[in-house]
Amino acid sequence: AYVEREALMLSWRPGSQEEASAPVRWWVIQTREEDEEEEDEEEKAQWTTHRLIPASTRSVEFKTDGIDAISVRALGRIGELGPPAVLTRS
Repeated sequence: AYVEREALMLSWRPGSQEEASAPVRWWVIQTREEDEEEEDEEEKAQWTTHRLIPASTRSVEFKTDGIDAISVRALGRIGELGPPAVLTRS
């Protein structure tokens, strides 16, 4: 991942298909934005599904405004959702 001006370009490589429980059909891209005004800790940072992209796609670009974490998850043909790979801002 790299940041250029106010955009973040995220790219990834999937793991081995032998390790996967099902073939990847889609990538679920989720973002987390922190709401500084929210007092409830559970409500302070909310994950939102940002994009659903085809399995052949291996990169995505974001505007960095307010995003403090990005998650990429594999999604199979019948809805099997893989574990998240999370990138957080330090």
